[in-house]
Amino acid sequence: MDLLGESTLENLSVVLSGLRSVELSQQAVPFRSAIHTARAILGDFLTKRAVETAVSTLAASASENRSFDIDSKTLSFVSRSSYDSNISKARSILIGGLVPEPVSQGFASAPADLIATTQRGHKLNFRIPAFQSQPIEHHNVERRSDKQLVLSWADLEKQAADLDEEDRQRSRPPQQWVARLADIRLQVTSGGGLGDSDILDLSGLKHCVGLPGSGKTTLIILICVLCAKRDLKVTVFFTTIQMARSYLETLESYNISAGLLMGQSEGTHARHAHDLAELIATRGNGGFGRTRRGIDLFAQSCSLPAFSASWPSPEGWDFGEAPCTSITEPESNVKKLCPAWSQCGRVRNQRELVGTQIWLGHIISSDTSVPPQTSPIHLQYFELIARTMDLVIVDECDEAQNALDDYGALTLTLAGDEENVAAELGRDTMLLMQNRVGTTDARIQHAEFSTQFTRFTLSFLREVKNLNARRPDLSNRYEDRLLTTSFLLNEILRSCESSLRRSDSALSALSDLWDTAMYRSFFFRGIRSDTWTKAGVLAPSLNLTETKAEKAWRDLCDQLNIILGLPPASDPHEQIAEVVNILSTILGRGKNPDQQAVTQQARLLISTGFLIRSYQWMAKSARPLVHSGELPGNSSLVNSRCSFEMRHAIPRSIAGTYSTVRFRKDHSVREGISIDYLVMDSAPRLLLHRFHELGVPNVLITSATSWLEPSSKYHVGKTPDVVLSPKKPDLGVPRLYFKSKPDPITGRPLRVSGSGRERETNLLKIVSALAAPSATGRSDLERTIHSMKTENLKRSRKAALVVNSYDQVKLVVERIREVNPDLSARTRGVLREISGREYSEQRYVLRGQIEGVGSDPDVDVLVFPLAALGRAVNIVFTEDDDDQGKSAIGSIFFLIRPHHAVGDTSLMLSILARHTEQLDAEDFGHHGLSVVSKVVHQRRYEAFRQVSQLTTRPTNFSQLAPETRKAFAANLLVDILQMIGRGIRKGMPVEVYFIDAAWAPKSALGETESANSSVLVEMQEVLRYCLNVQDPDERGIYEALYRQSWEAFREIDGLIPPSVPHEDARSEFCPSPASLEDALDGWDPYPDNSGLDDDPTEDPDEWDSEEDY
Repeated sequence: MDLLGESTLENLSVVLSGLRSVELSQQAVPFRSAIHTARAILGDFLTKRAVETAVSTLAASASENRSFDIDSKTLSFVSRSSYDSNISKARSILIGGLVPEPVSQGFASAPADLIATTQRGHKLNFRIPAFQSQPIEHHNVERRSDKQLVLSWADLEKQAADLDEEDRQRSRPPQQWVARLADIRLQVTSGGGLGDSDILDLSGLKHCVGLPGSGKTTLIILICVLCAKRDLKVTVFFTTIQMARSYLETLESYNISAGLLMGQSEGTHARHAHDLAELIATRGNGGFGRTRRGIDLFAQSCSLPAFSASWPSPEGWDFGEAPCTSITEPESNVKKLCPAWSQCGRVRNQRELVGTQIWLGHIISSDTSVPPQTSPIHLQYFELIARTMDLVIVDECDEAQNALDDYGALTLTLAGDEENVAAELGRDTMLLMQNRVGTTDARIQHAEFSTQFTRFTLSFLREVKNLNARRPDLSNRYEDRLLTTSFLLNEILRSCESSLRRSDSALSALSDLWDTAMYRSFFFRGIRSDTWTKAGVLAPSLNLTETKAEKAWRDLCDQLNIILGLPPASDPHEQIAEVVNILSTILGRGKNPDQQAVTQQARLLISTGFLIRSYQWMAKSARPLVHSGELPGNSSLVNSRCSFEMRHAIPRSIAGTYSTVRFRKDHSVREGISIDYLVMDSAPRLLLHRFHELGVPNVLITSATSWLEPSSKYHVGKTPDVVLSPKKPDLGVPRLYFKSKPDPITGRPLRVSGSGRERETNLLKIVSALAAPSATGRSDLERTIHSMKTENLKRSRKAALVVNSYDQVKLVVERIREVNPDLSARTRGVLREISGREYSEQRYVLRGQIEGVGSDPDVDVLVFPLAALGRAVNIVFTEDDDDQGKSAIGSIFFLIRPHHAVGDTSLMLSILARHTEQLDAEDFGHHGLSVVSKVVHQRRYEAFRQVSQLTTRPTNFSQLAPETRKAFAANLLVDILQMIGRGIRKGMPVEVYFIDAAWAPKSALGETESANSSVLVEMQEVLRYCLNVQDPDERGIYEALYRQSWEAFREIDGLIPPSVPHEDARSEFCPSPASLEDALDGWDPYPDNSGLDDDPTEDPDEWDSEEDY
């Protein structure tokens, strides 16, 4: 901070946030490299309070060799000497950067008696006999590339001709590379719209978009081959390892050196091997006697137990165990490398990567450690890629972004699993008590906080069991839901039938009153509470005077302090009764309040709040220990799944460490309860924007749906540079229908999504209405199938029934069997796994087998979840005739309107990640740190506010906040467009039916939809907005991607949209930031009852003041 011209550490956590906008701000930009080094050294100082704690710890230490005196309250600092050599040395290190850590492990000797140590600490004695060890090649980590890659279309045409010639010489089926390339139209953005080009500029970061059939696959293959011929190195990331393996097969058929990059864990190997087995099973005889290229790269077992005197027990050696770096020699604790690594089949793919030019894998696999056997320095693969690759391609980059968002979250199992957090924390405490680790003050403090966390986990578990026994209706409603204090306060408002229950301002005030009281009580125990600082501003929203509001706040603090002081096993029923009385006095009671529900909700509210606080306390103490290596195995308790190196390369999540908790019932155990704690703390999607900054000179990200601004999951924040389209339009026309089915008894439209306990019953009624034969003999499904045929050969095309889950697949298939046995014989359900009974009935196929169903004349109906088909999975006719490549799906029935399930975090994760991405891209080049810090806190609160609105209110579509509702609709629109795209390949038309009345509930009744009633109307608004943007480049991109979709969605038969588009009011709920780990470092979202509209960066007088520099 001294380098940046600061005299205080107040903004240190903002500087170390990893945000490019902060690093490029006026004070920081000259010292970007120093900031990067500081992040690597200091780790995660996530909050201002963490900095204060570190300063207090430093002040308590006995060291006198300090270069600075730091005030622990103000965080201001002054150097002790006008010249200090330590300060000069520190500045040199910061500016010069850190030297990569060299690999120091050597190989264990062989033949010799050796010991392998498993992840659980079990020992295996073995002896490898003498054998001829193969030399192991190392990656050339010094290879650098600064060559900007610009390809001419003529170069690609020549390469395509060479591949066609190679096909002819080898008598292989022609792939028609020249013809495929000739059908691609290449356009680039120009600032004034799209223009044709014959130059493909891949330098820097380039974003390429193109509809299905526009030639992205052709282009990627040709680029890889051309680069390999030029001795360039390329990494391509796909949505699945199976897709990467398919490209591997293609490239190797043309003698291109390629390898697979994938994760190294036992679960990863097993999953990929299972998926490939599914694919092999499609080749006849269930796959018996068949194979596919690459199967030898998915070996799962380590061979070391074969060299042991006795085979280890299952408890002592887990299947898939691979102690490649944990080999010791007798009488030594020094860990060495396995001497059999050069011959081991399990790591063959890692060895082969060293000498290959084209790497193919999944984006998450890039955050895997490079084996020390193949590198002289410690690196993650994404770092090695950044250092040595000439080009990185991310195919289906929007899906990759979605996977990275999920990677930025951590789910801790607190109860219900052998590997729960309490067990791990207990092992750490035991090691401390046995003197097997150093008894430092920090370790002892962490053990104390861990004990507190375990106590409140048990308290939460007890309250969940009590809720299940006393109010099973509430227990069922809250199961798997993301529990926050704001959500439970809203539930109490409803149960009280308070007149304030529909007031956003009242809920905002109640949120601040409760969360600040909870914060004060938990972190300042035994200290007499002072006052509710927001009473003057927020009391009127609760119909209270300032005096009464302050008294209620102090009374809450007193009761919470008493609860915290009780013995752990005590039941605080008296104090909870007082808390309920305080809340009821504040909120008032309606005519028929559910007082029992209020009591149970208050109990859950208190235990949830204490559990979240205790985790924050424990995590705060653990982070510096994890970073320093004192808790090497506990990173997964406090950080997301990202490696330390990945966390250093990307920014923190804009919301800091956002936490929530959920429970679910384990019906396999009597009264079994599982508890998960969710932490969202990083933004891995920014890796897509960091590769070219980390060293890769050329990065290409590509997809069909990665540019849709309202979408939080799939919109990639880089304006497309390249648009691909077929010169001859190759996509058919979709026709969309909203056709709900009436209940056969009541006549009311059947609704599945949002119908609670009636969901499955209504789904089955819909299936019966579609599949049961009519009086004329054929069902609606059969009539649709027979009406959708190919143009020349008149092949019937299949009907796709889309549901939400694999359980629903079974329900639908079974109901078709009951109501129409003939149609059932031509129906296949898609499952993740098939039992013996399901396999014998031949009514199900595995996910990996679905592409083979396209040409099966005995199949007319497919049933699958929307998310079951991965990107680039197409169901087409494969016969060598006029129908080859044409879509085999002629009609799509969305039986259920998808909605994020209770407990689903994908929408929340994408919202937080998008806010982080937008803040990362802001321009603070003319602002000093004081202004930048204010803006960062403001943007953080806006993100926190949006996700809090999502977790606080009911999850039905109409109750979502307007901005969240639009994001949800845009996310779902992408999934639907991807599904429709499978039906219009090779010019085939497709009919799309929205059957669930939840798609448009008012239209189902013959009424006009309102602004928030129909997701189909919201999708229309998303497309209308995008196609009317003013920027000529963006407008051209949207026209190329979504014009046809807009034409179809604009005229949905059966939908009654509002005559005038209506934008409803923004939600006014403002949650208290006190529930966050850092409470936004004390930032006040409404200091004078003003809104969030004032932007500090818009006041030039503020950032021009001298104190900002």
